[in-house]
Amino acid sequence: MQQCISNNKRQQSHIAIVFMDLDGFKEINDLHGHSFGDDLLCFIAQKIKLLMREDDTLARFGGDEFVMILDNLNSPDDCLLILRQILDSVSNIQFINNKSVKLSASIGLTIYPQDNSNSDQLIRHADQAMYIAKQSGKNCLAIYLMLQKMLL
Repeated sequence: MQQCISNNKRQQSHIAIVFMDLDGFKEINDLHGHSFGDDLLCFIAQKIKLLMREDDTLARFGGDEFVMILDNLNSPDDCLLILRQILDSVSNIQFINNKSVKLSASIGLTIYPQDNSNSDQLIRHADQAMYIAKQSGKNCLAIYLMLQKMLL
């Protein structure tokens, strides 16, 4: 992330830092077992990676949480189409290994340099926005900078 921020300063572009949590994953894990849950996480990661651009980064943060860095955006809005496709892709998974699943995701994001924080704080801001997405009914996304404006 630090390398993206350094590059961003030279290119004057935008970076979306995205925090995604799977809705309903615990129930699937409890119902079908941890091995199935691990297979599902790998399957989801592969689907997400297909929707991301080549230079973007996807990492499993822990459990059923993922962090994405969408780098080199011309506009902060450039990431929204990709993220909506990711939400649709996750919620459209119906069967894996011949087992039925009902799943969705909640996404929080912040945009650098509008959110001019350090790397750790950027992830925290995206995580805070993700919790707002969960509280808003799940299977949606929330943007940290919009939350700040709403609180003013």
